[in-house]
Amino acid sequence: MTDPHVTRAQRRNAERAERNLAARSVPIQLADPEAARPRVATRTQLEVLQARGSIAIAQARAGSRIYADWYRSGSAPRVTANVSRLIGDPIIAAGPEAQFKARQAYEQAIQAVGVILSPVVVHVCLLDLPAGEWAKQVGKPEPDGIAALRLGLDALVGHYGNRATVELGQA
Repeated sequence: MTDPHVTRAQRRNAERAERNLAARSVPIQLADPEAARPRVATRTQLEVLQARGSIAIAQARAGSRIYADWYRSGSAPRVTANVSRLIGDPIIAAGPEAQFKARQAYEQAIQAVGVILSPVVVHVCLLDLPAGEWAKQVGKPEPDGIAALRLGLDALVGHYGNRATVELGQA
């Protein structure tokens, strides 16, 4: 049904506008409809490097272990308000002693890595940033970042020994 108050000229102009729009518009078909969606990274840098074969499984576990100690010590940056005390976060529920022990374990691990290699270990394991990016920041070629990371993770494997295989929540 048409509106009785619309003149013939108004109807003709609306029809012309629709035809012109249809003539100028070309539907775009993507080969893969999922390709238009943004990709969300769900793997850490350590997992990516281990999947590529750039680091060994023991090195990845040692890197995850230092991250767990760092996180349990309360050093991880807060993104939102800390309401974990209200809902019973197991990390907080363990008490300040557990947090203090985790802080000591983290500091001992960083000391075991040493002053020279600790920046790349912190950059990759704790901040979850690429090793090549660290190398560029310090003025070295990108492959040097992975090499330095391997050496730092080897020091962590030596420090943790078999303890690095303990799951993150059980340490």
